[in-house]
Amino acid sequence: MAFCLPNMSALALRSQATVPIGVTRNQPSKKQKTVPRTKKREQEVAPERGPKSKKTKEGEGEEQEEPLDENSKAIQNRIEELLALGVKGDDPKAGWKPLRDSQDRVINLPPADPCCTGGTFAEYLPEDLRVAKAPPKPVEPRVIDDPEAWAAAQQAEKEEALLMRMRMSEEEWNAMHGDKRRKQIESIKKGLDGYKRYREHVPLKRRQDVKSWTTHPVTPDASNRRFSKRGWAGAVRTWANLVQQSWGTESEGDASRSHLRDTHSQGAPEL
Repeated sequence: MAFCLPNMSALALRSQATVPIGVTRNQPSKKQKTVPRTKKREQEVAPERGPKSKKTKEGEGEEQEEPLDENSKAIQNRIEELLALGVKGDDPKAGWKPLRDSQDRVINLPPADPCCTGGTFAEYLPEDLRVAKAPPKPVEPRVIDDPEAWAAAQQAEKEEALLMRMRMSEEEWNAMHGDKRRKQIESIKKGLDGYKRYREHVPLKRRQDVKSWTTHPVTPDASNRRFSKRGWAGAVRTWANLVQQSWGTESEGDASRSHLRDTHSQGAPEL
């Protein structure tokens, strides 16, 4: 008859006293005892944790959506209003009937309407919510109904501007116009080939005699207040072109010098 011996290792483990991990036999356990949480204890711990975001019913771990600001709310409300308007032209009298699919969506938009609301979205937005606007239409050129009255008004403006220039003192005139015009003349003289050739062939004494010399252009006077801004620019341009035509090329220079020999009694002006 066979006998089964007991598992001696299992008996040895059962006989040993259970000791928590990390604690020796002669030392007390450091593990905190768990106290069952009561309703009163729950109320005491809740303020220490602080407010937590509520969980949504759709899924765990998702936080509640943040509230929209006033601008976003206004846009969202306006979109809902536009969607609630429906499609323009639902009236059978208009000759067009919308065709809808199984999800009640219109599948045949009217060709005249740019979108389902019957107009552009910006047209239905409030004025303060519109970000980009269409550029304004170009202004049509003004048609002069009375040319004589227009010419009289232009002449009156010219006379008024001339009176203002005449009333200026010498310091005011030089500060606003005189000094600039003199610098402009000097700059043109330095870069004009015809003027350089003119100075080489005509003595200074003859250049200073302005009254007797009439065949060549005279430098515009920067102190003449009768020149408006546009009139001064035209006078300087005409003077520079005439100087270049008379003295700019060698052939024209020879012709001018021969003319000087024939008119000994005349003097050349300061160009």
